[in-house]
Amino acid sequence: MLVRSNQRVLLFFLAAVLLPCAGLVVVSARSLRQERELAEKRAADERSRASREARQALERRLDAIATEGRREREARTGIVSWRYADSSLQLLADVRDGRVVLPWERHPMSSVVDADALSAALRAGERAEFTNGDVRAAAASYRAAVDLAARSRRPGEARLALARVSSKLGDQREASVQYTALLQVGFNDTDQQGIPYALYAASALARRDADGSLRTLIEAAASGIDLPPEALYLARQALDTIAATKPDSRIPSLRRLLDERIRRVEQTISLRDDFSRLGLIPSPSTLADDRSSRWSLFGRDPWFIAVSADSARGLATLVAVDAARLIDDVNRSAALGARSVSSRLQLGTSPTPGEGEEKLPWHGVFFTYAAGGRALSTGFTRPVYLGILSVVPGVTLFGAYLLWRDVRRELRVAELRSQFVASVSHELKTPLTAIRMFAETLARATVRDPEARQEYLLTIVNETERLSRLLNNVLDFSRIERGQREYQLRPTALDTVVHRSAHTLQYPLSQQGLSLRVDVADDVPLVQADEDALQQAVLNLLTNAMKYSGSSSEIDLTLHRANGEAIIAVRDHGLGIPPAYRDRVVEKFFRVPAPETAGIPGAGLGLTLVDHIVRGHGGRLEIESLAGSGSTFSIHLPVGQSS
Repeated sequence: MLVRSNQRVLLFFLAAVLLPCAGLVVVSARSLRQERELAEKRAADERSRASREARQALERRLDAIATEGRREREARTGIVSWRYADSSLQLLADVRDGRVVLPWERHPMSSVVDADALSAALRAGERAEFTNGDVRAAAASYRAAVDLAARSRRPGEARLALARVSSKLGDQREASVQYTALLQVGFNDTDQQGIPYALYAASALARRDADGSLRTLIEAAASGIDLPPEALYLARQALDTIAATKPDSRIPSLRRLLDERIRRVEQTISLRDDFSRLGLIPSPSTLADDRSSRWSLFGRDPWFIAVSADSARGLATLVAVDAARLIDDVNRSAALGARSVSSRLQLGTSPTPGEGEEKLPWHGVFFTYAAGGRALSTGFTRPVYLGILSVVPGVTLFGAYLLWRDVRRELRVAELRSQFVASVSHELKTPLTAIRMFAETLARATVRDPEARQEYLLTIVNETERLSRLLNNVLDFSRIERGQREYQLRPTALDTVVHRSAHTLQYPLSQQGLSLRVDVADDVPLVQADEDALQQAVLNLLTNAMKYSGSSSEIDLTLHRANGEAIIAVRDHGLGIPPAYRDRVVEKFFRVPAPETAGIPGAGLGLTLVDHIVRGHGGRLEIESLAGSGSTFSIHLPVGQSS
């Protein structure tokens, strides 16, 4: 009946709670999936829009740089500066007949003017120096050229030649004068290769006039003149000579600047040499459109390069932009920052986009994105659904667990009660049967032997006491369960309790062939205790020892004092308790599930009552046992509390 009742409760719980919860979970999961799909679509649209805006921002920036650079290029005459208005711009060069004309190749920079007196004096000096080997005649011609060059804006070639032959003649003073004058010439006066004569002078005076040479090199590096690679190499060589001769704190930064310019110039030359293979040569249709451009990446330090058409002149301009710097500028701009997707452009080398990347039209340029605060958010709905999906099943499962635990506990209690009723009935039936049998025998007056009659009477008395102990145990357990068991504590002699308990069980022990050895110490003082309750506890321990002694016939009952406690110990040498059940033997209705104990009567209340009585006296019950070697149950009571 109880099982069927529990099953009905479980079915009702499933119908009333689990089914609605399951429906709620299904609806929540479906709504959450739809919300997630919508959020993913919004995120994809946002990423697509961000990628499109990033590409457009980069293209607009590149086109603006190309347009402004071309205008700047057309506005400049003479020597070209490498310091353009936009810091990202690295190169502007004309494209003529399918080849790139570099800035230092665009304007002839020689100081020689044919068919005039200055040119004639220089040529005469060169014939005397290199053809005839007459250094002095050459010096005279070069000195005349210097005098003529005083009225020219480019006297560099004449002064350099005079300084050279003066050094050959051993006139270092004259050579230094000319080199020093060359340092003041500036950087617009160059030779046929575009190398300023001032750099020749700085290189020659690097050891003799380090300060003057260093000033010239600093001016050359900071001037912004687009120098050919040979000029930069000469400047770096002179700087290294100065560094070895006279260290200066300005040299490291100057060296880094020269190295940067050399890398730029070397990449510029590489671009010129590879231009025909890049597919950027403009066609007539390209030149007809001012806005046409085709951007691609080039170089170890990547540049965006394109050919920008100039329909007004019918020419084209090669534009090179520092890719890394430009991308940083675009990433810092507001165009990529004001959106719910955190996005940025970056350079890469992978042939295909990685996770979270979208490849732009230019090889090596990727658009990366990361979901921002609202890109993949499902608003307030998602936390609610997640809360429902987590809390409701959790609460339901917890409730199911509590119900299962209660049902299991009720079933266990019902089973224990059934076992208890059966055990108590058996325990009651045995003494009642013995009492009735011996009483009927005595009533028929068939026993004439006085010793037999006395034995029958003692048996009746013993079984009556046994029956009383069993009933007292049941009544005490009932009071304990209701919380009504109280102990009347008063000064008590424990030796009296021990001897009375031994005397009470003397006859049952002798009937079972057991011997009880009692050892009572003399130094045990009075303790505050309920004598009847304590005697009941000792009797329960002795009764258990009698039941579980097995083949052993000896039981020890001792009383002694140790560590401020009075200890009553009952020891048997019988079955013992397995370690797994040692801590459970004091539980109500618990009996060790072993074949050896299956036929031993008992209700599983004795040790429960002993433990409760001992704790009620402020003491503790200790159990020492080993399976097959017997058990020792010790009642530890505090001493020194008597008045």
